Amino acid sequence: PGDLLNKKHIQRLLDECRGHPEEHAIKLGLLKSLKRASYREEPIGHYGLSKVDYCHFTSPIRRYADLIVHRAIDSLLVNPPGEGSGGRASRAQCAEIAGQVSTSERTSASAEVESHRLKMLEWLTLSMHSADPPVFEAVITDVRKIGLMVEALEILQRGLVRRDHFPAGSWRLERHRMRYANAGGGELVLGQLIRVRVAAVNMERQQVDFHLLED
Repeated sequence: PGDLLNKKHIQRLLDECRGHPEEHAIKLGLLKSLKRASYREEPIGHYGLSKVDYCHFTSPIRRYADLIVHRAIDSLLVNPPGEGSGGRASRAQCAEIAGQVSTSERTSASAEVESHRLKMLEWLTLSMHSADPPVFEAVITDVRKIGLMVEALEILQRGLVRRDHFPAGSWRLERHRMRYANAGGGELVLGQLIRVRVAAVNMERQQVDFHLLED
């Protein structure tokens, strides 16, 4: 057992899974478990960089948060501590600004992801009906009763391989082993690399189904 709040435990997990078939699935699950970063008025450091003292700062300015930091530094240079606030924002004002900037950034990031997702789905729909539909290398990221959750590595598109899109044969789910197996000794297991082709695209639900291709 490990503690996700303990960075050493996380690093040990990443080191131990490196090179194993389950590496991609573990990293994906780990990313999903992490909270989205946000701006704060308190100096809480940077979790990912493992920095106790950290301030988000870029030059040239790319975000409003950068502008706030630039203004604060400029104010400190002109009016050092002990010589008045020099127009610097109060802690309460910084807290309000941090909240607004965090919300705005999440909104814009979500819009960017949504736009990319829709364009990808449009392209997959067109490619599915082309004369030579593309084949993708994918990794199995989860094993479920309905089928396999996979991610096409080249295009980073997640989707589902339903059981009726498996190769011919009688496949049984072995949930405790995170795999499907058949009488011929074949298996489809978490972390395995497979070849897939798009079977269906649902634009309304933003879901993709894949066919599993035999080697």
